[in-house]
Amino acid sequence: MRSNTNKRTGLSRIFMGTVLSVGLAVATVADAQQPRQDRQGPGAEGRSRRGQGLDSAQIIERRVSRLNEHLKLNSGQTTAIRRIFVEEYAQMKALRPQGGPRPDSATREQRRTRPDSAAREQNRAQMKALRDRTNTRIEAVLTSEQRSAYRDLVQNRGERSKDGSGRRGKARDGG
Repeated sequence: MRSNTNKRTGLSRIFMGTVLSVGLAVATVADAQQPRQDRQGPGAEGRSRRGQGLDSAQIIERRVSRLNEHLKLNSGQTTAIRRIFVEEYAQMKALRPQGGPRPDSATREQRRTRPDSAAREQNRAQMKALRDRTNTRIEAVLTSEQRSAYRDLVQNRGERSKDGSGRRGKARDGG
């Protein structure tokens, strides 16, 4: 009887070890298949790249709340800035090329209809002009102290993106 119990215990240990190994392998594969944005590393929780998964109203509210957090806006300023962001968002959307496939997966016809580099550069220039107008309009709503703090925010954002330490495509604090 004793030898039968030892066999059962040995088999159950082997079975449990197998189940554990399979479970670990499945968990590893599932983690590897997770989208990149979910695995951005420490401090990335709560942030999404380029507002992925957010609709336009959520993106605008996030921008307004960030400015409110930094500049302590009053209700009139909040309303005016929200309106400015709504207008900017609509104009930016009109300037953005419509998605489409990546160049390496596009058909020959799709590649022909994609904007060339000159058109993309012109689009970038129009977007920059729009951001500049948005910044000017926001500054007009702010007090002199808030304006100074806002300029610091905009300048710091630009420096982070130039030196590579900022997130690429991040939602902007101020325009």
